[in-house]
Amino acid sequence: MKKNRRYSTKASRCCRFFFIDEVAKYRRYDENGENPGEYAQIFEEEYNQHLNEVLTLEDTPYNRYLKGIQTSRTHEGYFSIDKKSRRLVNPVTGARSTETDDVDAYDLILRKKEQLLKFEEPVRFIFSHSALREGWDNPNVFVICALKHSDNTISRRQEVGRGLRISVNQDGDRMDNSATVHQINVLTVVASESYKDFVAALQRDISDSLSARPRIADEEYFTGKVLKTASGDVIVSPKIAKQIYKYLLKNDYTDDSDKITQAYHSAKTEGQLAELPVELLPYTEKIFQLIDSVYSEVQMPDIGDDRKAKTNPLSPNFDKKEFQDLWKRINHKAAYTVHFETPELIKKCITALEKELKVSPLQYTIVTGIQNDTATDTDLKQGESFKVIETTTDSHKNSIHSAVKYDLIGKLAEESNLTRSTIANILHSINVAVFSQYKTNPEDFIAKQHD
Repeated sequence: MKKNRRYSTKASRCCRFFFIDEVAKYRRYDENGENPGEYAQIFEEEYNQHLNEVLTLEDTPYNRYLKGIQTSRTHEGYFSIDKKSRRLVNPVTGARSTETDDVDAYDLILRKKEQLLKFEEPVRFIFSHSALREGWDNPNVFVICALKHSDNTISRRQEVGRGLRISVNQDGDRMDNSATVHQINVLTVVASESYKDFVAALQRDISDSLSARPRIADEEYFTGKVLKTASGDVIVSPKIAKQIYKYLLKNDYTDDSDKITQAYHSAKTEGQLAELPVELLPYTEKIFQLIDSVYSEVQMPDIGDDRKAKTNPLSPNFDKKEFQDLWKRINHKAAYTVHFETPELIKKCITALEKELKVSPLQYTIVTGIQNDTATDTDLKQGESFKVIETTTDSHKNSIHSAVKYDLIGKLAEESNLTRSTIANILHSINVAVFSQYKTNPEDFIAKQHD
């Protein structure tokens, strides 16, 4: 996140927005009353841990500012309020929208729109269920984190759009100085899906929403277009437009509906485009730029899913008589029983675990990308308006903060077919340092225990 480096009455105050899937994950209600939900608890744990890392003994205005805000007051949720119970509830959204239609949720945050820009206001992290309707456009939203799944039919622009505003300082002046505007006004979006999926879907959504997007490569479209050349501008005459159209048709670069085909894009990628007619050769580069400006769905990146199950085709040898004869001889089930002396088993397990158990620390990969300062219509359609600037992979070796409850003994007993009592004796007796690896990566600890 980029922001003003100086802290003063003229500075720009940063807000961060979290979109979540349900109110219960932020605030819970039970017989004891109101309690922080899973997301609120994790936020406060991580926020406090980060403060301990970044705050120093140096008495700076920014340090004093951070120390003066209680963790529980630096975040707030804006949702609908049930009129009977006065509790927060999930707001209602339209059938194909991420914007809430609920007036209560809208008015609640709208009333604090100006207040949220002031340094006296402690709330800097905002949790909401939906992208609020047009009208709530806080210019100082610098970070948006999507903690909920949105399929590709729901517009990401509604959520991302809450941060696409020029920020203002405490006097309400726009931070749009030409020398610093791109350094200050940077919106960081933390997506709940892979970088590739998020960027591809966002670009597709933006492309689909463009008001002027030619999709038909016919003579009418090409006629009157301007080809900018070194010797001057050339207006595409009806004759030239007809030649371009015939060229596309002749080489199967357009289909029966005059839409650009996969054959054109494949030939261009491979550098094997058919040569233009002689009369058009002086304008080759500009003509292909003009053709590329016609929208085509095949320009969108092909998004694959490596997590899907892979098919494992049978070898042709499977149907051969020799293999079938062998298979009939070896394809038999067998059962055997093994008896263990429990004390001896426990002792050997402890020895083996203390010698061999090495739990891998959790690894995470952060892909950072940024939208180009200038993104053309063609860039959006070709999925090239974003670029990856950094990919980092690191290990997390500290004790993890997780709301997931593990039945360690039960899981190991299930996988090993040993009794819970035996498993408990083994875990209780192994070296403390060995067992402490469980806190850093419970999943790997369990997997390697029963391996």
